[in-house]
Amino acid sequence: MLSASVFNIGEAASALDKKARQGELRGDAKTAVSLMLREMAILSRMGGLVLVPIGLRVVKASIRIALAHHLYIADALQIASCLRVRCEALYTADQALAEAAEKEGVKAYVLR
Repeated sequence: MLSASVFNIGEAASALDKKARQGELRGDAKTAVSLMLREMAILSRMGGLVLVPIGLRVVKASIRIALAHHLYIADALQIASCLRVRCEALYTADQALAEAAEKEGVKAYVLR
């Protein structure tokens, strides 16, 4: 099962925009984001996606993780969200995020 917070979804949309501006997407960002949101909606309806609420508990955990591992709060939020729903693994292209996740007890895989 996949999990994400609403903030993480926004961050993914922003990353797609950056990739489009750099010429690393075949299409435009708006189309890519629309496809991502459509697929996430389908996964959610099928029970394959959990949206993690960003409540005070997750925010506090994010702050602790950010300070402990010297991460941006957005990266720490990804780890805190995983911990909140006890996800099996975190997939990222960020080596530092993966290392911090592992130290927090979350199995992490670096995508290349």
